[in-house]
Amino acid sequence: MRKFALALTLFVALFSVICLAKPFTLVPWPYGVIALVQTPSIDQQQFVDDATRAVKDVFSFWDLPVPAPDTNWATPTQTSSQAWWNMAMQHPEMLIGGGENPFLSPMQLAFGTAYPGDDPEHELIVPYPVWSGWKIMPLTLGVFPSGESMNNLVVDYTFSASFGGLAGYTMLRSERSWTEDEQEILHLFWDRSSIIMSAEGDKSSLSHEISHWAAWLWCQEHGVQLFSLPRLITEGFADYTADSLTHDDSWRTIGAAWAQQGGNLADVPRQLLYEVGASVISLLVQEKGKKGLLEMLADPTVDWSKEISSLTPAWRRWLAAVSFSTGDLARYEAVLEDLALCNRLLAPVLPQEAYEVLKRLYDGRGTIQDIDHFWDLVSQVPPEPSEEIWQAMIARIPSFLIVQAQDSDPDIRMVRARLEIKLDKYSSNHDWKDFYETFIEGLRDVVAHYGIQKATDAN
Repeated sequence: MRKFALALTLFVALFSVICLAKPFTLVPWPYGVIALVQTPSIDQQQFVDDATRAVKDVFSFWDLPVPAPDTNWATPTQTSSQAWWNMAMQHPEMLIGGGENPFLSPMQLAFGTAYPGDDPEHELIVPYPVWSGWKIMPLTLGVFPSGESMNNLVVDYTFSASFGGLAGYTMLRSERSWTEDEQEILHLFWDRSSIIMSAEGDKSSLSHEISHWAAWLWCQEHGVQLFSLPRLITEGFADYTADSLTHDDSWRTIGAAWAQQGGNLADVPRQLLYEVGASVISLLVQEKGKKGLLEMLADPTVDWSKEISSLTPAWRRWLAAVSFSTGDLARYEAVLEDLALCNRLLAPVLPQEAYEVLKRLYDGRGTIQDIDHFWDLVSQVPPEPSEEIWQAMIARIPSFLIVQAQDSDPDIRMVRARLEIKLDKYSSNHDWKDFYETFIEGLRDVVAHYGIQKATDAN
């Protein structure tokens, strides 16, 4: 999951479509399908070109073979659901079979996988790309109109893009009842080989998620489960790749700030996993080369906990000489307080001035005073909102639990539990002032609690 995206503008234009009677439209591309959810405004050809280029750039960066499209990728076949079922049940010679393919089930048909067709009676058969000599599942790249629509659907506002599928993900997080259209969208991204992002996302975010796909394919081929590896490594790999391709080395000063403050690689805060992880990957590449790092990822005998702990002294020495500008230090504090997540959680009521402060901070042009200014701005209770904004804010309450579940500080659990009880009470009573003030308290004490000032200190 990419950790940060600040954007107010959308790409403008319309996609051509294959499926019209659905809450999404499917567009073929060389590596699978691009799924446009709820018709985002986006330039089709530009996005397809950017996504295709990102795949080539990411795989080439690691000297991995680029997935090869099927010759018929641009013209997937549509067939009746009954015919598809009959082929699978009555013609075993058409199945993958054998069980040797590390990416496909033996029970899958050999010539493609099914996506929803024009109506419930039909299936769209998308052919498999080929990677490293194996047929692989097509990559489903989902684009939502906005981060709001994406995060609301999965009941999770803690991410701006994601790779790895939604199977079991959403159902464990909420008792919410989904509409038929929403369930259809969720099932579209059920498989591991899928990415979801918003039309607001940038090329770096896209490259980050495609880097996860590349790492997943590499590990899967060698019998290693990517998602069993530490997030410091998986997110660091993706961030290092995307940042290298976009010539962004802000991870270096953020990693160095953590290192020079005595930070331990064995206990990196959730909000620093991306940049500190990128610094770890950079050091490993420097020591072992890209091929050596890939071999480590593919080795099931590597004890990553020991590797990470033993690497800490060398990592600190490597970053000891890094110096910082005022903007670097302010950006580090903004990342440490996870102001990017605060931005998403406050989006329905965030003042424009606060957004501009955040943009300045993450661009490396801010100061520590800007951090204080941001909190001053968002601590002012906005006017009583519309019912739509009320519901948008209430929908964000479960995200505090998601943040707490990823935090290594055991005290945060009780802080979050008390917070949630109060937020539920104030929302039930439609008590906007107390709800909002408690929400800000939650941002300070759950999301941003590693920062220099806690809500309890400020009172």
